[in-house]
Amino acid sequence: ELNQFNISKIFGNVVRAYAAIDNMDSSIIWLDRLKKINNTLPLDFLCWNEFRPLFNNSKFQNYYKHELDSIKQKNPSFNSEYYIALSQNCFKDQIYVTTLATYNKLLSSSFKLRMQDLYKKTLNENLANANLLRLKYGYPTKNIITTNGIDKMLFLVKHLSPDNPRKYDFQWIFEQAYLSGSMSIEDYAKFTDKNFIYSNCPQKYGTQYWFDNATQQYYYFPIEDVQNIDKIRKEIGLYSIKDQNSSIGLKEIQIKSNGIQY
Repeated sequence: ELNQFNISKIFGNVVRAYAAIDNMDSSIIWLDRLKKINNTLPLDFLCWNEFRPLFNNSKFQNYYKHELDSIKQKNPSFNSEYYIALSQNCFKDQIYVTTLATYNKLLSSSFKLRMQDLYKKTLNENLANANLLRLKYGYPTKNIITTNGIDKMLFLVKHLSPDNPRKYDFQWIFEQAYLSGSMSIEDYAKFTDKNFIYSNCPQKYGTQYWFDNATQQYYYFPIEDVQNIDKIRKEIGLYSIKDQNSSIGLKEIQIKSNGIQY
């Protein structure tokens, strides 16, 4: 009666529970049961930190060899080594997020702070490792790590606050996510413009504006080429700036920097 997602989740919990107490034989038996029910195994088991005790298990690796080989047959450019390394790296911080979300009411204040500190530290390590992997293997395009891999990279970067300086280093992820269809045109333009603004540069697509309480109206942050803004927006499929003006009650583009020096 369970759908495929719930079956994978429940059986996955049993698999990782046995692995956590170093009972690898039982862990693999339950993995085998899951495969017989679903005819395949979730690739995410290769990535989640909770399954880390199994990563070096030869039987576990053999299960996934078939899954990865089938992707390779459909897409000869697929780099399984890159995909696995990148995916495992992207999810290392999520064990702390899951702990805080699931057991929040049971945790002491000091333990919560410790989890938050570990999350921030691990997230920054993940970002540094992602850059190292990019230098080793090249830019992770859809053909090389699949759309699923791009989604994982996007998931990692989206957890950064807009003012985190590391976010500017990952504009390439937004571009790949947009090209692979993992990110909408609107989101791509917004993330790109936010990155420009927080690095003290004029925005490109004119998606970012702010409300001035003193004048009770919206203003655009500085735009790089305001004269050709509609042409620039049209090139990636965005609607005209005039339509956007209407949505925020402006008759024309009005620019104000909100105190940021450009």
